[in-house]
Amino acid sequence: MKEKQVWKILKRYFAKHSARANRIENLIGSGFPDVNFCLGGFEGWIEIKAPKAPKKAKTKLFGSNHKLSQEQKNWFLEQIKAGGKCYIFIAIVDQKKHKAFLLVHGKHADIINDLNCDQLFELADWVGISEELKGLKDVLVWGGK
Repeated sequence: MKEKQVWKILKRYFAKHSARANRIENLIGSGFPDVNFCLGGFEGWIEIKAPKAPKKAKTKLFGSNHKLSQEQKNWFLEQIKAGGKCYIFIAIVDQKKHKAFLLVHGKHADIINDLNCDQLFELADWVGISEELKGLKDVLVWGGK
């Protein structure tokens, strides 16, 4: 799955929930997340990642593809320090074409590149297996773990 496809899923989700979501192209500078949203009066940021799932469960998900850059990690940590909402939305398609969507809080940006799928599922504030993204709104607005 490509990031562009994941954006379309998120865009439909936000429209269905009467929210504003804008894809931010890298015009602002390096490190900025892909999406700015306002949902239920709460504003936040989402970085979209769509890495290829590794064949082995213990292999790092972001081992060689779609890693968070150091600029992105720094941005997330600064945003958290300032009290802002920010997340990493990960779409994973495994070898059998099963889809999973994970929402990971931005406070984990500094370690996310070093985690395997099992660890990311444990760390995620929200996990979904359908493009309906049920329950995502509560986490985006009120926070997760």
